[in-house]
Amino acid sequence: RGIKKRCYNIKDYAYENYGGRGIRMSDEWLDTWTGFLTFLEDMGERPSKKHSVERKNVNGNYCKENCCWADNQQQAFNQRVKSTNKSTGVLGVSLTVGGKYRVRVSTKEGRKYLGTFETIEKAIEVLQAAELEYWGMLRDRSEEKKGDYA
Repeated sequence: RGIKKRCYNIKDYAYENYGGRGIRMSDEWLDTWTGFLTFLEDMGERPSKKHSVERKNVNGNYCKENCCWADNQQQAFNQRVKSTNKSTGVLGVSLTVGGKYRVRVSTKEGRKYLGTFETIEKAIEVLQAAELEYWGMLRDRSEEKKGDYA
């Protein structure tokens, strides 16, 4: 129900970030009569109350190929570039008023400030080291804006 509301109800608080961006639910899951059963067959039962549906590609639709169960910690790691850092196109790196690059990383305890750097290359280097430290892997940046740092 939550997915349907986000994707199709223009009055839902989250619609702008889902349906408003063109995110949809697969026809098989959306079907009034068999949708939930198909969803359950595709996804399996929710592993725990801490899990919710995660889209692997944050710009992709809700469908069998793009969804999995994830907890809040996993979902904090898989986010699209926010409006606060669209100037760099790198999730976790924002441009300050002074033209430097501020780095933050999401951790299990919340967001952590890592410093401000002169170049985007150094900022990305610090960010990637922190991702490895806190998450044990690097974020998939294939959907991020490409620039000189790519």
